[in-house]
Amino acid sequence: MKTVGNTALLAMLALTGCPSASGDAILIDFDRDAPPPDMLQHNTVARIVPFDGKRAMQVDFDVVAWPNVFFTPPADTWDWSKYAGLEVELYNPTELTVPVCMRVDNDGADGANHCNTSSTAVPPLERATLQCRFNTGAHHELWGMRGLPVLGPVPSGSIIDTARIVAFQVFLPRPSHPHTLVLKQARLFGRGGTLSKLVSMPFVDRFGQYIHDDWPGKLKSEVEFAQRRRAEEAAWNAASQLPGRDEYGGWTDGPQLDATGWFRVEQVKDMWWLVTPGGHLFFSNGVDCVGTWQRTFVSGRDNWFAWLPDRHEAPYAELFSEQSDAHSMADPINGNGTTFGFYAANLIRKYGTGWKEAWRDSAYRRLRHWGFNTIANWSQADVLEHSPMPFVGNVGCWGDVREIEGAHGYWGRMKDVYAPSFAEAVDRSVAGGVKPYAANPLCIGYFFDNELSWETVRRGVLASPPDQPARRAFIDTLAQKYGRIQALNNAWQTNTAD
Repeated sequence: MKTVGNTALLAMLALTGCPSASGDAILIDFDRDAPPPDMLQHNTVARIVPFDGKRAMQVDFDVVAWPNVFFTPPADTWDWSKYAGLEVELYNPTELTVPVCMRVDNDGADGANHCNTSSTAVPPLERATLQCRFNTGAHHELWGMRGLPVLGPVPSGSIIDTARIVAFQVFLPRPSHPHTLVLKQARLFGRGGTLSKLVSMPFVDRFGQYIHDDWPGKLKSEVEFAQRRRAEEAAWNAASQLPGRDEYGGWTDGPQLDATGWFRVEQVKDMWWLVTPGGHLFFSNGVDCVGTWQRTFVSGRDNWFAWLPDRHEAPYAELFSEQSDAHSMADPINGNGTTFGFYAANLIRKYGTGWKEAWRDSAYRRLRHWGFNTIANWSQADVLEHSPMPFVGNVGCWGDVREIEGAHGYWGRMKDVYAPSFAEAVDRSVAGGVKPYAANPLCIGYFFDNELSWETVRRGVLASPPDQPARRAFIDTLAQKYGRIQALNNAWQTNTAD
């Protein structure tokens, strides 16, 4: 009886969380004699195996929809409210990559509600940590942030009560092959709780940095701007140019093609290449969004900032602006409010009068020093206009063009290419968009539109009103191909009446 009692006590401790040296808590250590007694196996086979000089639990997963090992607490629930998330150490002993997921449940969990889910992929013969951060709704206190002080990245999924966890599981999402994973340990990590208790206000300093922590490179004083500027200049001056390149960055040691004076694409042997105006192969390596426009909302965040200038204080007055209809993550102020640019404020401190031009010139040198050869998409207009480096422009379809009304995308609806005004709008948009760079040989080309919602077209066309041009064109195409509605129903296995 004494042996049984000690075994039960050890099992209870292993499943209720023992503090580790790092301050996290070990929930389950699989260095044990047998799989945990409260673990259920659904289309899996688990056993304890030697691992890393100790033991671990090997799990073989069958080829079914959701094979899993399912863990429940010794009592009714676990209280994990002191922690930010749960993680499991994994090893893949096979030659196949294993996609794997974890789910943490409140009562009533169904895979979408009352639970949090995470996933990763474990490469062959490698280790990985499968981590699930708890969504407790704490991020609403610091709205608009994708990463939270103390807590880390904003978690996804439904809001759960971490004081009443009823289960967690490790599962595979519809595997197409049998898979095996080794589970070494399950741990609770991080700090839980409300952000008002974890993060003292204000938490943003005058440079836009987090106040309550330190790291290499954190700016401590405005004096450091001049020091860093001198250090950058020295590094740029000492750097050597990449050999074997033409004035555009093309590969002069490679094949010499026709020098047309413009960037183009050309198939060389069995590969398509960008080719410089000088006729050399070019591998474009660039950075998007080279600009100084970055802003953050200050409205609705009155106690966040240790410093903000007066709205009319020179030289910072121009860095305030009014933002309306923000696309996302600004619901508490309905997407409307005042913003301020900490990045531009730091550039003023670093470069003083003429900061815009000084920053722009330094950006070209800095990017080249880092090994980039292209100013990429969404970059500031003056950066493109004055660029000594190859760059790309951007053009969109502007004008009064009917959208596919039944196609609802993330950024917006797709334009209806069958609308009578579509072709004219594209011609007009392209003509205006390319005009500033039409005579510039450094322009590689143009991106057209952005992140179009192609996936919405398939269902959106027939979900649109009867007078939608794309809908009419689609129905006409079906009529020409099938002739009769019964032939369409037979081919598509539908029972449409008309």
